[in-house]
Amino acid sequence: MGLPRNVALKLDRAAEHAQALRVAHDDFLATGPYAYRRTVEGGASEGEGTDHVFRWERYTEPPDCLGLIAGDAVHNARSGLDHLAVALAERGASANGVTMTGEDERRIQFPIVSCPARFVEQERRGCLKFVDPAARALIEARQPYEVATHTAEAHLMRIASLDNTDKHRAITAVAHAITVGQIGWPADLSDTQPERHAGPPPPGQAYGEAGTEIFRFVFASPQREMDVPCDIGFGCVLVDVVPPIVIWANVEGWIKTVRIVAEEIACRFLP
Repeated sequence: MGLPRNVALKLDRAAEHAQALRVAHDDFLATGPYAYRRTVEGGASEGEGTDHVFRWERYTEPPDCLGLIAGDAVHNARSGLDHLAVALAERGASANGVTMTGEDERRIQFPIVSCPARFVEQERRGCLKFVDPAARALIEARQPYEVATHTAEAHLMRIASLDNTDKHRAITAVAHAITVGQIGWPADLSDTQPERHAGPPPPGQAYGEAGTEIFRFVFASPQREMDVPCDIGFGCVLVDVVPPIVIWANVEGWIKTVRIVAEEIACRFLP
């Protein structure tokens, strides 16, 4: 069979929220909320210098709805995995002639943890009680510590982390330079990368305050602005996610991973 109905409904709802997030994000950017200016420094002639510094000229805080919709999306995806775990437990209990109690069901959840010791701890707490051992092994094989070098960046860990965040505080979105166009540069400068300033703004300045530095290009020799044209494309990102990519792309990617994992497990253990 495919996904259990309640799991499919949860993941479908998560995907609907991801689509709504994309629409809200694009509608906001269509209002032209951001502008920047380039200042050329470190040169003897006007308009020429080694440092080409990009600073905010206009910054508008992203609407609160972006964080709210992202929270709804990750919650439904996380809940879908927990519903899958309950379905597996119910099947295992039935196969052994056991009736799950309400207390058993409340303990059941799909573990998403950062190391093997925590997985074992979750099992001891009964999160996979009654689940077929082969299914438990596959669930462990899909844990962040098994699939990613940096567990915090694994898609399932992103889902779990953002869902926990959303329970206690608002998920925050900010603007970020998603694309930096460097078309038509001299060949010897084409590999020059911007020095990004992703940390907190200087003391006394709010994020996005006019004049706050976004990033700069540092050249070995002075360059005229007209010789190194640059165009910045902005998007809204989640402040808790590194590297920053546009907010809806993050969420869509995580939900797709959840669906792939859920379908793989359901197809094998929920015939």
